[in-house]
Amino acid sequence: MHSKKVTLTAAVFLILLLSFPATSQYSLPDTRYQGFGFLFLGAEEISAGDISKRFIAAGYTEPAERFFTIGGGGLFFANRLIIGGEGSAIIKRSTSGPDDSISLSRSGSYGFLSLGYTLIDKPMLRAYPLLGIGAGLSEFSVSNERNVNFDELLAEPGSLTRLSQAHFLLNASIGLDLPVGASSISSRNKLILGVRLGYTLSLANSSWKDESRSLNDSPDGDMSGPFIKLLIGTGR
Repeated sequence: MHSKKVTLTAAVFLILLLSFPATSQYSLPDTRYQGFGFLFLGAEEISAGDISKRFIAAGYTEPAERFFTIGGGGLFFANRLIIGGEGSAIIKRSTSGPDDSISLSRSGSYGFLSLGYTLIDKPMLRAYPLLGIGAGLSEFSVSNERNVNFDELLAEPGSLTRLSQAHFLLNASIGLDLPVGASSISSRNKLILGVRLGYTLSLANSSWKDESRSLNDSPDGDMSGPFIKLLIGTGR
């Protein structure tokens, strides 16, 4: 089940990274319509919700809530209306227990479809708000890192537990784009640097799962929190 999630996440990123930047390579039929494909690196604070208290009560360390994220996407501008999408991977972080024998790792992924409106559209600056709706996946891994021999591993194989939870997400942000020069793709396209500031809110969550099993009495999880993203892309 875990490998299917990884495959699905990888497929979403591949589609985003290939399709959105590709649309910006071609001259659009009217200067009122513009495309922008991008990659980004983000710094995000992502709440863990009530599961954090359950980990602490069970003797584990508090899970990480500050992460780097990487992803890509694209925006299409029709006059001042904006339609876009993006996907991101949350880079895994791990914390250890007091005796360093138990490691708690957290990672995840998410994707959004967005609508926005251009407030400022100048040759050297474009500014716009975006509202996105999408889904995310939180993943925790609990591993026993105590050194064992082969027979001990066979006698006690449960040395790794993976937990996952799906989230229905809402995302609001402000984007600023700065064209900095012609791109190598086309003389009509420009290399664009951007920054995005915003907040993600978890609206609903599924039950926690251990591989394919739903867990009763699941604590509330969360993927809410603020973020900043630095973008680089090409388009016009």
